[in-house]
Amino acid sequence: MIKETVDAVRIAEMEAEKQIATAKENAAGEKAGIKKKEADYRAEQIQAAQTRADKAMSEVVEECKKYDLEMEKQMNEKVAELKASSEEKMEAAVEAVIDALI
Repeated sequence: MIKETVDAVRIAEMEAEKQIATAKENAAGEKAGIKKKEADYRAEQIQAAQTRADKAMSEVVEECKKYDLEMEKQMNEKVAELKASSEEKMEAAVEAVIDALI
């Protein structure tokens, strides 16, 4: 009877060790699954942030281009005004020199 009890205890211990090993394997699998989900989520979040950053950058670049075009237009207008003013003054200066020579 003692031998049967000892054998039963050994069998129970072996079954318990098998269950523990299975539980450890399952836990390792779950842990790996969670790590994969974490990595996937991180990658999705990084991609979403990158997309938002790219969109914002495109908008800023577009705004800068519009600003550059507006500033170039204003500069061209100012240059045209200065050229016109210069031509008017040049005509007056030439007439004054001609009048002074005559």
